[in-house]
Amino acid sequence: MKDDNLNYILEILTQESDYTTVHYIAKKLNVSKKTVYNYINSDEMKTLLKKCSIEKKQNKGIKIIGSEEDILEVKRVLELSNPNKNVFNDDCTSCILRILFTSKDPYITKTFSKELHKSQTSIINELDKISAYLEKMNIHLIKKKNFGITICGDERTIREAFKELCINTIFSDKDTKKTKNIYDTRLTEEMYTKIQTIFNELNIKSIIRCINLSENVLNNKFTENDFYTLLIKLSILVSRIKIGKKIINNNAYLKNINEFLAAQIISINLEQNFKIKISTDEIYEITTYILSSRNQKDNINYEDIKSKNTVMVKKFIVSISNYLGINFIDDNELFKNLLLHLKPAIRRIKFGLKSDNPLLDRIKYEYTGVYSVVLTSIDELEKECGIYFDANEIGYICLHVVAAANRIHQGRYLKTCLICDGGITISKYLESVIKKEIKEINIIKTLTSDSINKETFSDFDLILDSTNALTIDSKNSIKINEFIEINEINKIKDWILNKQLNLSNSHMGIDFLKKNVFIFKENMKTRKEVLDKFGKYLESIKYVKNGYTKSLFDREEKTPTSVGRLIAVPHGSKDLVNIQSLIIIKLLKPIPWGDQEVDMVMLLSLNFDNNDQTKYFFKKLYEIISDENLLSKLKKVENLNELEILFRE
Repeated sequence: MKDDNLNYILEILTQESDYTTVHYIAKKLNVSKKTVYNYINSDEMKTLLKKCSIEKKQNKGIKIIGSEEDILEVKRVLELSNPNKNVFNDDCTSCILRILFTSKDPYITKTFSKELHKSQTSIINELDKISAYLEKMNIHLIKKKNFGITICGDERTIREAFKELCINTIFSDKDTKKTKNIYDTRLTEEMYTKIQTIFNELNIKSIIRCINLSENVLNNKFTENDFYTLLIKLSILVSRIKIGKKIINNNAYLKNINEFLAAQIISINLEQNFKIKISTDEIYEITTYILSSRNQKDNINYEDIKSKNTVMVKKFIVSISNYLGINFIDDNELFKNLLLHLKPAIRRIKFGLKSDNPLLDRIKYEYTGVYSVVLTSIDELEKECGIYFDANEIGYICLHVVAAANRIHQGRYLKTCLICDGGITISKYLESVIKKEIKEINIIKTLTSDSINKETFSDFDLILDSTNALTIDSKNSIKINEFIEINEINKIKDWILNKQLNLSNSHMGIDFLKKNVFIFKENMKTRKEVLDKFGKYLESIKYVKNGYTKSLFDREEKTPTSVGRLIAVPHGSKDLVNIQSLIIIKLLKPIPWGDQEVDMVMLLSLNFDNNDQTKYFFKKLYEIISDENLLSKLKKVENLNELEILFRE
């Protein structure tokens, strides 16, 4: 509870530019002013504040003090640690919401007060907070005198809000008695206890058995997270049907798929176990729940999908390789994993469904560069499949890319051939020195000069020649002495660095920066303003064709381009790009961008040409936005000269 209150105080302070009274905060937290001061002076608060501090002024209140950058960092930490703004972390709030979601009849304030052992004033304050939260989803809290309190809204939206409550509620130990889960190993003890506590009138093990029966029909098992989410959705469905609430789902086309049969099995058993009647519309709804759940194994014939999707997946891999500067082109595991992931993902999207990604915020923050690259490279796949990938699916694709990058980082060495005519003693000496000094090298063969041919140069990443007999000119060969010296070691290291960066000289990408990058500082309040002004700007200077601005809005409508770290990377159709460019828009104040806030917009016009300078520039850019220190420097850049200095670091 203390951690929740600390976060709540910081949320209030970071949202206000003026002083906030301690009385106001105490009232919001339902604690004394002395307790608020204890929170403010605690060591935990000092840790959360990082470089900021809290200023106290008599008769005015308290205020967070720090640079704009430092305050934004506090906001970022709050978002990561508590993405749901604490609405579910208060036991009283959660209890009221659970009652409202599961009660057939209206509840009066007095009843809430009695059951929750809270004053009616406290209950009214909680209801105000709940009302504000629900209104954001177009769900209304209806309060009528002498009648009571109830909720009103679209049934599917209410169930979605109920699901978020279930997933994000945090119970204190005093309120819950842990129940050992012996019904399915995919549920932790905490998960099972939480669900049984929320739905204390339902027999949760019966619902678990229903899911297990459906898995038998599908000959597959759901992943741990999706099994848990499906269990919550079905528990909500039963609870809402029991109080007479029904959903409308006229998707009769779902009858022809295996998931509908699995949904029928679930509905028959739920009807028997809970003495309820499940309509055909609700069976369609259960079908969509199953469709949006990911399976532990892909019952897909790899060879069947290979011929259909090979070209588009290879193009995608080439694109991310170019812009991340990592060679994934020969990574057969990434290629296969993407193929196997895409078929069910595309199927879900075509049915209008989404698969929740509980790691999405973490992916955006920790792998900002990878997320940006995938987001801007996915267009070809989308065009080929006739769909748009949402942020959740892009996040899952990022995980495949990150896994591939980790495999390369951990196990990829430069296949090296050592050419030596000095005999086994000298060759072994050279090999030991080189391996000791240069970890990236794996000498897999040692040859004499008379056994070299043209094919040798294509078989290895690097050839180290300690002889004078080699006459073939090659970019992947380096001459060394039999008693290798430190300057030769450094020469090899420089060659490796240049290869990794795809960089032939230190000026690579700077020409692109000077000609094709623009920096603006703006005081704008909406995403629409930004896209409209700078989309039209690119059209006016003929960097893009007419219609590019519209394609920017089309992209945002399907998938918001906020990528974490208060950055957005909007981009339009590559078919409308004449000249590749980047516009950096530094906003004086953060603005809403989809479900996040941003203070820097990097508007891209890309056509994915094979120009080495362009590829290096964007590789460096994505490296910068993935590094908190470099990103901080980028946000302070005022002109192209300063940006060039940053790129040369």
